[in-house]
Amino acid sequence: MGKAQDTLSIQTIERTDSNFVDQLLLSADTSTYLPNTLQFLLKAQNYVEKENDPLVLFDIYTRIGQIYQLENLHERALPFYKKAELLPSPPVSQKQQVDLMTSIANGYFKVGQIDSALIVYEEQLAFFEKEENYQGVLKNLQNQVNIFLHVKNYRKALDINLRIKAIVEKSGDTKHLAIILNNIGYNFNYTEEYDKAIDFFLKALETHMTDLKVDYNHNNSELDLVVLFTNIGIAYNNLKDSKNAIRYLLNAQKANSNNSSSGISNAYIQHLIATVYFNYDDIYNALKFNNTGMSNAKKNKELRVLSDTYRTAAKIQEKLYDYELALDYYQKHFALRDSFALEDRFRKQELLQQQLLLEKSEKEIRLLLVNQTVQDQAITTLQIQKKFLESESEKLKLNSDKIQLEADKRQQELALLKSDKEIKDANLRNSELEKQKTKQELVLVQQRLIAEQKGQEAREAKQQEALAQLEIDKSHAEKKEADQRVELYKKNQEFVQMQLEQEADFRKFVYGLGALLGLLFIMILSGWYYARVANQRLATKNEEIEEERRKSEALLLNILPLETANELKSTGIAIPKEYDKVTVLFADFTNFTKISENLSAEELLQELNECFRAFDEITEQNGLEKIKTIGDGYMCAGGIPIANETNPTDAVHAAIQMQNFMEQRYREKTNSGVSYWNMRIGIHTGHVIAGVVGTKKFAYDIWGDTVNIASRMESTCEHGKINISSKTHGHLNGEFEYTYRGEVEVKHANKVGMYFVGPKE
Repeated sequence: MGKAQDTLSIQTIERTDSNFVDQLLLSADTSTYLPNTLQFLLKAQNYVEKENDPLVLFDIYTRIGQIYQLENLHERALPFYKKAELLPSPPVSQKQQVDLMTSIANGYFKVGQIDSALIVYEEQLAFFEKEENYQGVLKNLQNQVNIFLHVKNYRKALDINLRIKAIVEKSGDTKHLAIILNNIGYNFNYTEEYDKAIDFFLKALETHMTDLKVDYNHNNSELDLVVLFTNIGIAYNNLKDSKNAIRYLLNAQKANSNNSSSGISNAYIQHLIATVYFNYDDIYNALKFNNTGMSNAKKNKELRVLSDTYRTAAKIQEKLYDYELALDYYQKHFALRDSFALEDRFRKQELLQQQLLLEKSEKEIRLLLVNQTVQDQAITTLQIQKKFLESESEKLKLNSDKIQLEADKRQQELALLKSDKEIKDANLRNSELEKQKTKQELVLVQQRLIAEQKGQEAREAKQQEALAQLEIDKSHAEKKEADQRVELYKKNQEFVQMQLEQEADFRKFVYGLGALLGLLFIMILSGWYYARVANQRLATKNEEIEEERRKSEALLLNILPLETANELKSTGIAIPKEYDKVTVLFADFTNFTKISENLSAEELLQELNECFRAFDEITEQNGLEKIKTIGDGYMCAGGIPIANETNPTDAVHAAIQMQNFMEQRYREKTNSGVSYWNMRIGIHTGHVIAGVVGTKKFAYDIWGDTVNIASRMESTCEHGKINISSKTHGHLNGEFEYTYRGEVEVKHANKVGMYFVGPKE
């Protein structure tokens, strides 16, 4: 720690250098003492954060996280990894981004936040799948398998290994296929399905031998035959098949003799063989192989294997009734076991000491940085004080200038007093001039009054002339009115003459009415004949209208459920209804966008039509109601518009039939060399509101959290699978196979349990 302090004090002296951060990073690169390296990086972080350089900060954060992770301080490593992740798009490579996600997931895993680790791995997996990074996908899924193995969720680890197997088989990668078959066998061994474990171990061996076309004496594959033979031997032993267990363990020993790079020692294999013989009371061979294993373990200093051979030797001697020798072996076994415990304590103590050193180094550098900040603040304070003194000096100068200004002001006031006297004298002269001006204005006013009086007399003369003209106009108006009365009398005379003419016309009308009635009778007979013909045509038209009505009702029933359609026809409205138990099914095609790019519009619509017509038939057969299709998605529900109790089972039956249809169609298409999509289905049961939306182009739809959760079940499903919620699972009986998948976050619903469901085999 003394070295770290000396180095940092030198760097503090040189902090004014423009290359200060580069010097710190170079010192971190060359330092071989982790506490020193951490101090250099923390100090660099302090300065780079002020400059806000995302690329350099990304490097610093990840390196600090790696130091803490190396020392198993994962709680301290995670915040730095998260800081690196939240930087605003630093220009780093894809490999650096992927490595950062792996480090974050590993950190979550180490601190026991398994769900968070899996979420990060799922994000990373989506990135690998988008980039079509085959190796990245395999490595990611294997990391998830390791997590589930660690928490002893062997069934989930098995599911992921089966998923890896499907990917490897599709790629034709036989080398990795043998490895994954071995891993699946390993999973089945832990789930105590030993028959299946052996089947997969033997398939791995067959794949390995077929691919290499050599025997196991010339192994050059990535699959370790020693491990595989050992696994097969252990599985046969678990099945109580000692003969095959010994045979494959001997094969493992033989393969190990020809491959010194194997991770399993001969001593360990010999001890396993001895254990199998001992379990089946073959004391002679048990003693023989155990002694050989004990000798090899001593020779190669494999102390843990040696401890196990001592324990087995003690049990064998007990069988031979040599209790004194058995006690001696037990004592040796316990002595080694205690030494292991002591060694573990020493290792933990060393690790703890290293962690304490790192924590101390971090505290020291942070204290140093705080002191540096205090110094900077002190310098800033001195600068402020200097500026204050300068401002005080400026104030004194301003006061001096102010006094000078006051003196100048007094001089100006004296000059103003002098100028005031001169102004008063000038005002007296001006007042005399004003008096003379006033007299002149009075004379002008008198002259204007005389002119105004003469104008008034002229205006009165004009008014007299206007009155005379009005009298003349009045006489003309009276004459015009008399002329109008004469004209009105003439018009009245003309009106009387016109009435007389109308009376003569009426008499002519009465004479013609008789002729009109005869003609009307003839028209009635003709009308009766034509009405009969029209009634026949009307009957035909009514039949056509009835046919159109039936077609309209059929079309309406294709859009709305029968009950809703009847309600809409009878009342003109459809009242929304609530249902407590409705099962919603969402189906969506996977890889649809990528595959549909290679199809014409006509081909794409034809394929969707074939699939959705089949789904419509399945939906109707199982008593479900189709809600709508959204692009390549299909939505239906059970328990509406007529409530029932069987809708969860009905929906699962329909989902299985839909998947069977899609699997058959997928095989037909792929066998003919055509790429085709798979499908995933999500199902949830709960409360919904159902009704008709809009007033034109009616649409029957459903709403509620049940719809959202069903959609979430679909989006978190795998292709070719059916994913149901725990609530739907609770409504089902034992006629299906279920696989628990854990829980998933759902908006407004917290966490929801999930199951894969399928038919019983």
